[in-house]
Amino acid sequence: MILTVTNQDKVQFMIYSLNMNLQILVEFMEQRIKGIQKKIYLILDTLRAHHSKVIEKWLAKEEMKDKIAVFHLPAYSQEKKSG
Repeated sequence: MILTVTNQDKVQFMIYSLNMNLQILVEFMEQRIKGIQKKIYLILDTLRAHHSKVIEKWLAKEEMKDKIAVFHLPAYSQEKKSG
């Protein structure tokens, strides 16, 4: 399952039976931008499919620039130790 939560607490999801891949991610993002009025900001984890050149090219299309922006979580974040 892949899901998003909007800033109005609306959950949108897609269930798939195979491993996450480029086609599933693009399909999910296309569903999210269909008929929207405002730009979507999507935060993705470090899964390899999220960082592919195919996804970068899809996001770089002129028609996508006003519809969706993607941000990636860092691959590693060290916790600060206090004391």
